[in-house]
Amino acid sequence: MRSAQIKDINIPVNTLAKRMKVNVPTIHSKVDSVCFDLTKNTVFIFVDKLESRIPDELVRALENFLEVKIVFAEKQNSIDLDALRKRLNGSFPYVSDAVIENNKVILKVSGEFGKDRLKTKMKNVRSILNDMLGTDVEVELDVQQQEIEQHVETRKTDNNEETAQNTVHSYTTPSKLPNKSGKVEVQGYVFEMKLRQGKRNTLLMYITDKIDSLLCMAFDKVANKLAAKISEGDRVLVSGNLTYDDSGEPILSVRQARKIKLTE
Repeated sequence: MRSAQIKDINIPVNTLAKRMKVNVPTIHSKVDSVCFDLTKNTVFIFVDKLESRIPDELVRALENFLEVKIVFAEKQNSIDLDALRKRLNGSFPYVSDAVIENNKVILKVSGEFGKDRLKTKMKNVRSILNDMLGTDVEVELDVQQQEIEQHVETRKTDNNEETAQNTVHSYTTPSKLPNKSGKVEVQGYVFEMKLRQGKRNTLLMYITDKIDSLLCMAFDKVANKLAAKISEGDRVLVSGNLTYDDSGEPILSVRQARKIKLTE
């Protein structure tokens, strides 16, 4: 989208109306910025807040004076992530944050895999964001560096003394998974568990870091063992083999898991 923008205007809407010689009721809003979309011949006037509808008389006066379409909209610096989550569905797990800068939406994604996955759906993503914001916006994908946290496990010795083991466990979380399949340790809170019993018992355990979630699957003896010692609400450290299904969703095949204390 070709556009030109003027920022930090800070003019009350009533002052603008007065200069246009239009009588309007008191409006407790200020013009923050103006963006001219050349492709649509439209001027977007962003105000700090929209407590009431901008009078049609002012909109018509501006359109006649500038000879372009006028759209008033409330300034936004961030996106409602809950609303975006519902609209993006399966693509959302890769989005950790969304911000607006200079009429551009920056989606912060976890890893190159997430970026590539969103690229295949950019037309739909852009359409959703345009609908949410009421205007056409550019969309940029910003890959966030994955941080691996370090966790030193402590165990009790024969002397009943708690000592740090020499082994340091590097673990990640559901929102910071590696882009490729392989062995991982993932920490999170259990928010749902389902034990399916049959010829082969299967445990479906969903964990989250309050940003993203991950499906962990265990079978037979491992499933029965975990179902007996882990409950919803527990904080756990799960190890196993991470894979991605045909739709790109991650699944962790559990080798072992244990509850961890909040102080660890």
